Amino acid sequence: MNTRIRETEIFTELTFGKVWILWSDEHLAFWSPDELGYVSDIEKAGRYTFDEAVKIAINDDEQLLPAPEQYKLREELASLAKTKGE
Repeated sequence: MNTRIRETEIFTELTFGKVWILWSDEHLAFWSPDELGYVSDIEKAGRYTFDEAVKIAINDDEQLLPAPEQYKLREELASLAKTKGE
């Protein structure tokens, strides 16, 4: 795959994708998918776009966190940049 195309895909996913999770200090748990309760397992936590997560976090005083897969995308992006620079 073309490096430039993959970089664009990653930037799009990081910008518009559901790569954010929410933590509730009140419930000591993550928000579940579709705002339907709470879960203790980060892998089962709901994934939200940045805009969705910010609205929830502001209204409910929750913590907005990057989902684990966001780190994988950022690592891949850094690897692509390094490859281009060689």
